[in-house]
Amino acid sequence: MRIKNLALAILAGAALLFAGHASAFLITDLNDPTGEPPGPTYSVGISSGDVGDSFTMDWLVPAGIISSDDGDNDPLPYNLQASAIFTVDSFSSTELVLTISITNLTDLGGLEGKEAVVSFGFAVDPDVTGDFAQDGEGLVFNKVDEGQGPQQTFPGGFKGIDICAFPEDNNCSGGSIDNGLQAGESDLIKLVLSGDFGLDPFATLAYFPIKFQGEFGSFEVPGTPGNGDRPPEEIPEPALLALFGVGLLIMGWAVRRRSLAIL
Repeated sequence: MRIKNLALAILAGAALLFAGHASAFLITDLNDPTGEPPGPTYSVGISSGDVGDSFTMDWLVPAGIISSDDGDNDPLPYNLQASAIFTVDSFSSTELVLTISITNLTDLGGLEGKEAVVSFGFAVDPDVTGDFAQDGEGLVFNKVDEGQGPQQTFPGGFKGIDICAFPEDNNCSGGSIDNGLQAGESDLIKLVLSGDFGLDPFATLAYFPIKFQGEFGSFEVPGTPGNGDRPPEEIPEPALLALFGVGLLIMGWAVRRRSLAIL
């Protein structure tokens, strides 16, 4: 009985540790389809308890869509895809530091041409100013600014975009395809967002627009966080898995010992 109780205690402790490592980002459907083509929009709430955690962001323009600025009206022969990992490095009452790893996942299927990500960004509540951390510029995305004009716009009908990352010699609205993140390439940036996040720091990032530009015109779509409407579940650390395994082994040994005693 003591062994069984010990095993149960270990399993309970492991469960608490697993729960303590689960992502706690607050994902909200904004019910505000935006973009060209329009897509569902989401926000991600971040607290100081999320430091060290990550969430993903995915973008997709499905094959068959025709760009409004493609004079030939040729449909996309392939999907335009990108994905990013947002990691919360630190969060205080005045600064939120994020590392963003972004990859252009577009597969051209052997066709000639270029399909690049030329800009991406997000809205932030409360309002912030953004800059790169020291040595935080990307090899491609080495400029950061707010959306354009008084309404901080981003192509595709997005407004209130506080942070927009883009390559040098381009701007938030786009620019040279050659300067963008090409199909199959990745980039890494580290941003410092400065604002008044309160005594119990909290910020909401929203919309996450991205601009694809290439052979079949331009497309601006919002991002989808995590697996669609929730943040990704983190993989348990090896030590936690080992602890859980020990608990299961003890439970099994205790059951077998009791069975032998009955015989």
